[in-house]
Amino acid sequence: MVDARQLVEFDGEAGMNRWVQVVWALLGYVPNDAQGEIARVWESGSRFLLICGGERAGKSFTSVALALARMSPVVDEYGEPVERLYWIVGPDYAQARAEFEYVYRALMKGGLVASESMPETKTQPWVLTTTYGARIETRTSSDVSKLASFSVHGVLMVEAAQQTYETWLKLRGRVSETRGWVILSGTLEAGLPWYASLLRKWKGDNAEGGMSFSLPTWSNTAIYPGGRYDPEIVALERTYPPDLFMERFGAEPRAQHGLVIPEFSYTTHVKRLELQPGPVSLAIDPATHTYAVLFVQRVGVYAHVLDAVYMHNAVAQDVIPRVQDSPYWKYVDRRNGNVIDIAGTQRHANRSQVEIWMDAVGVSLNSKFIPLQTTIDTVRFRLSKTNTAGEPLVYFNASLPNPEPLPDGRAAHFLNEFELWRWPDRKPNQSVPKVPIDRANDGIKALGYWLVHTFGPVEERKNRRKVTMLRGWA
Repeated sequence: MVDARQLVEFDGEAGMNRWVQVVWALLGYVPNDAQGEIARVWESGSRFLLICGGERAGKSFTSVALALARMSPVVDEYGEPVERLYWIVGPDYAQARAEFEYVYRALMKGGLVASESMPETKTQPWVLTTTYGARIETRTSSDVSKLASFSVHGVLMVEAAQQTYETWLKLRGRVSETRGWVILSGTLEAGLPWYASLLRKWKGDNAEGGMSFSLPTWSNTAIYPGGRYDPEIVALERTYPPDLFMERFGAEPRAQHGLVIPEFSYTTHVKRLELQPGPVSLAIDPATHTYAVLFVQRVGVYAHVLDAVYMHNAVAQDVIPRVQDSPYWKYVDRRNGNVIDIAGTQRHANRSQVEIWMDAVGVSLNSKFIPLQTTIDTVRFRLSKTNTAGEPLVYFNASLPNPEPLPDGRAAHFLNEFELWRWPDRKPNQSVPKVPIDRANDGIKALGYWLVHTFGPVEERKNRRKVTMLRGWA
């Protein structure tokens, strides 16, 4: 029997490591190389973790091991146990029970279970309490409203891809007061789109502070000792279409087809940016349905998108105060370098957008007609590595908000647009469409205007198959 309270006598990192050693031994968990990488990130103090697993990759066992690592005993100043509440949330009660059983068996083996309730009926929760003051419950997201009235210290969201984005948001709110943690575990197959989207987002720096990992089938070397090149994995790869193989066994989202800007990647282009010496510029697309304003800084040959104001069904008088609230507003050069779509020069109700910005906050805006294809080519070129620097020339601040798209398909914020702006579908006998769908593109177009104004456009010279810069656009 383990005396849990003795484990908290170890301070700081040593105490946590001691608890992890004991509870993983009780669980019988020995992480392989891929699982160990996830464990190292988790031990560093991350609060939000997404583990996407391929078939038989061991995602459930790993997620339970990492959850147990955060369920260590806590005592007050008098050495008395402090109560903690943890949830295992599934699409229904039944699907949360496998992970609960892993937890129960490990704690029971160590003599750490004080009481338990595990009824056979699939419509009731399972509950256990520990000898050191923790309570662990299964919950169901089938009624999301019931998740809203508690504060919990940690959540294991199992089969997360089968649950809704609203459930994730509810659980995020439930751990806010306690500064608790959430582990999302699931597979991509038959999952909802938000899960794959979050997997992509969290593989790069992000405002939510989340981390995501793909745990491929071949990482389970106990079953596939040859790893990626195990004969059975190679045979599976020959059997399945490439994108389905990577989704089912590689735990990687299928490639998104038809994107206007396919070069964008969260892992490559989103990172933590610091304000550099020099001015900041505004790039504006003033459509009423979506009014986008980007704060962009030129850093040599690079462009850093530091912040953005992104509002639906708004006019300049609504947007300008939000722009002024940005921490980067005071660094904006109001005379030079700011751009707006040519539509901003048009007069509606006697004043153009250019005039409104000048009258309200003294910002001078440049505008010039730029063909849409020039905007697209310029953004794509500067996001790619096909340049003399050999790396992208545009980066986006990790602090930019990046919620999921709105229910009607509109982008909720600027970065959404890269996954939403598409070419129209075409039939087998139809030629390639020349104009993309004019939706979810306002921020990208604003960025394109600024890049063309600042660095000049690019064009593809078919005879040389080379992308080059055009001069004289400063």
